Amino acid sequence: MPDKTLLEELREKRSTLLTSIGTAIEARQAERTTFEARTDATDEDRSAFAVAETAFNDAHTARKAELVALDQRIDEAELQERRRADAAAASRSDVSVTSEPMTYRADNQRETSYFRDLAATVPGFASRMKDPTAAIERLQRHAAELNVELPKRAAAREARALAQADAAEREFRGSFLPGAGVRAGGLASNPFEKRVNPNRTDGQGGYFVPPAYLIDQYISAVRAGRTAANLCRQLDLPDGTDTIKIPKVSTTTATGVQTADGAAITSQDFTDTEVSAGVKTIAGQEDVALQLVEQAPGQIIDQVIFEDLTMDYNMQVDRQVLLGSNANGQVQGILPDTSWTANKVTWTTSAALGPMFNMALGAAASKASYARYSLENLHFLMHPRRWFWFGTSLDGASGTAGRPVVSADGFGPFNASAVYPGGGVPNEGLAGRVPFGPNAYIDGNVPIVATAAGAVTGGTSDLALAAKWDDLWLFEGGLRTRVLSEVLSGTLQIRFQLYNYVAFLVRYGASISVIVGTGMAAPTAAGDTSITF
Repeated sequence: MPDKTLLEELREKRSTLLTSIGTAIEARQAERTTFEARTDATDEDRSAFAVAETAFNDAHTARKAELVALDQRIDEAELQERRRADAAAASRSDVSVTSEPMTYRADNQRETSYFRDLAATVPGFASRMKDPTAAIERLQRHAAELNVELPKRAAAREARALAQADAAEREFRGSFLPGAGVRAGGLASNPFEKRVNPNRTDGQGGYFVPPAYLIDQYISAVRAGRTAANLCRQLDLPDGTDTIKIPKVSTTTATGVQTADGAAITSQDFTDTEVSAGVKTIAGQEDVALQLVEQAPGQIIDQVIFEDLTMDYNMQVDRQVLLGSNANGQVQGILPDTSWTANKVTWTTSAALGPMFNMALGAAASKASYARYSLENLHFLMHPRRWFWFGTSLDGASGTAGRPVVSADGFGPFNASAVYPGGGVPNEGLAGRVPFGPNAYIDGNVPIVATAAGAVTGGTSDLALAAKWDDLWLFEGGLRTRVLSEVLSGTLQIRFQLYNYVAFLVRYGASISVIVGTGMAAPTAAGDTSITF
């Protein structure tokens, strides 16, 4: 058996110490119970009990100090181990092939189309191409290049994923106030469980992996339709992962006032559980006529197919983050509030006015502040119709005072409930900022068929969210593609598919507040119900 590492020895020592502390507490508690039940105790007995109590308290204080010191050493050892792992991963992944340029690049996409060449693998289409042999040779070079790059990419993604999850956990624990009883440090074990189901084994080979420049475009440019997803903490998903599991304390320890000298002290055993998220598949496809592949310039094929599929993919990711049902292959999304035991703010009114909505937003932030005890990176999210109703509201009892509730920067603000940052009218993303700090974002995927009670379907209301988005973790893998021809050969079409694996979890449900109620009914203009948003 290999020698134990320092970190393993420290963790084992900590476990032994915790067992010792628990045993001592149980023994002392039994002695206290027995003594407190006595009615014949003499002064000598009480003196001996007090001496024993002092000895226990001194020993218990020393053991707690030893535990704190061990926690500090474990934290340092975890950092060192993570540093060594990152350095090892970097040494494997930082070296790239530089002797020759990649086959498919952004600077040659006009002449060389990845998707057109991919179609050359279809027998019926290859015979119609001017030079199918050259296309196959390019694909083979691409596959050879990725046979070198893909293992490095996978290793780098796994190293990034572990480092990101560890950093997120450290930040999560560090967001609690000192003295809250949350130990600083990262994850004690790898949260990514590998797949055992052979039906979900990742595809191998370079033919069906998009060129790097297309992946870069997906990451940096084609991000429409995923405001909620982008607000979440973004983490890499390593290849082969089936489930993500993060530890969580479910029942905390407790302290209390000792009612009298020698009286029993508060004792409550802690229990732990885990927050888990299954890895799900999101896929899209595009059926393309052979005539388009043959006749269109190369870059049009790549842009139309890849961008169209990625836009659909991004929209689906956003909807999953918001509304995933945790059934039928879906992730567990933010809504409804019961999904992650979020805070609920019920805004019940018969005359919903803009300034009142500002107070509902404040109530949502307040709920998070005293349930999560941190408002760092807390922002609001709502449907566009709710923001533009808010943004065009006027103050006064029925909107008659004539002063705008939301003003633009540079023109006030005067008595404004929110400020629009300017720079054009948004259709999604950042829309404004409320006076007490948080930004407001709009997202067309927020439901407008919710009920006043907060169900996401069955009504005509919308919902608004306040969330500390750092605590909402979205894991995404690397995009994959493939091409199919036989199913559409009778109509001279080829089917291109794109798919990816995602997972989503909320580290702490109290980080979310959901505004529901009659005030969130389909908004109309104050004093003129004929105007709907």
